Amino acid sequence: MSHKADRITRRITKIVLILALVIGGFAFCDFVLNIVIQNDYYTQIKDRNEMASEVEREEIPQLEEHLRWDATIVMVASVFLIGSIVISLRKRRNRLDPDLDCKIGAAIESFRDRYSRDSSFETADHGKEADT
Repeated sequence: MSHKADRITRRITKIVLILALVIGGFAFCDFVLNIVIQNDYYTQIKDRNEMASEVEREEIPQLEEHLRWDATIVMVASVFLIGSIVISLRKRRNRLDPDLDCKIGAAIESFRDRYSRDSSFETADHGKEADT
């Protein structure tokens, strides 16, 4: 991938990240506001010990629909947020060292080889040393 394509991908990733944060934040705030309003309606109805008024009967289903939409928007925004983070991390890892996975794998194998032959290495028996 060329340098120009990498720059474009990074810009798009940043834009998606910022949009996901802003849209998700607003949807979350609206979700909380609608829950508080709906709770107030139910509390008022309970305190009066009577049926809901005509306005409350119209408002409560609308609030529930808004809650569903807000929850959906938050979920979609979180998917975009996670996707942009994954793409950003993948780009950053490739930029740092393309052979990083091979080097990490070799280091792990070297560690295993060195300590699997050493008899004084602590075993899984709660920190007791292995008997030889």
